[in-house]
Amino acid sequence: MKLDQTENRLANKLGCPESFAGHTRGGIFRSSGFAPCNYFSFINIDYKLTVRKQTGRMIIRRVKMIKIILDLCGGTGAWSKKYKEAGYIVINVTLPFYDVTKTEFKGDYIIFQGGTKKPLKIRIIDIYGILAAPPCTEFSYAKTNSKYPRNIKEGMEIVIACLNIIWACQYKLPTPLAKTTTLKFWALENPFGLLRRFLGHPVMIFNPYDFGDAYQKKTCLWGYFNLPKKNPLKEYSKDYIHTIGTSGDPLKKFDRLLTKEIAPESYGKLTRVERRAITPQGFAKAFFEVNK
Repeated sequence: MKLDQTENRLANKLGCPESFAGHTRGGIFRSSGFAPCNYFSFINIDYKLTVRKQTGRMIIRRVKMIKIILDLCGGTGAWSKKYKEAGYIVINVTLPFYDVTKTEFKGDYIIFQGGTKKPLKIRIIDIYGILAAPPCTEFSYAKTNSKYPRNIKEGMEIVIACLNIIWACQYKLPTPLAKTTTLKFWALENPFGLLRRFLGHPVMIFNPYDFGDAYQKKTCLWGYFNLPKKNPLKEYSKDYIHTIGTSGDPLKKFDRLLTKEIAPESYGKLTRVERRAITPQGFAKAFFEVNK
């Protein structure tokens, strides 16, 4: 078998693009294209493989790691936006495109499906970080006066689906006795509410004003990540409802904002529910800076 045929056969086995065929030069593959996933959708990636001959056999070594960020229940993708801008491969696993509760795990791969897009197959080892923001409806204190009863079990089904994905990405260690996993970081976000009763005390609690956005929304973070440093807008009072802003006027609590005041740049483009779920950009930027 010729050298290039052997390279292509091994590259295909690793899941590299078929477009590599006939394009090896100096023992190095390089392509920016699409990785085939059988009948699944495609992921745009950048591959670089080194091929060398040693003791009569071909050895292919991955030189450049693929960095995929999963944005579970990501909605508009506000939390993962900085990663996308920095060149990471961001996959927003959110309705109506994918349903986290329909996720399947097959060997070294994870398959997202259950929505309007074709199933997406991803190699687990290529997942670098995970952001998760399951719906807060059933856990939120704002539902206290709702005419509909809480359905905690339904809310937890989505939380557990997110955690199953996070756990699945860490079962296979880099080496049998490794003290770390292949997942660099993960974080799960939800407003301050009943979810604490199920996940325990959060790693971090913050308000948007801690990172430069002038409103209140007490939010919890669980996970394994580097904590972003808070930089509050000003000295704040202890009063939870009427925190004083830089102008000297009280900062409104999130659930008291007018609809036009919630993510005003998206007013008229997104629904109120969608805009309420948007991650404050000050926090998103600070989180990215210490977790990349």
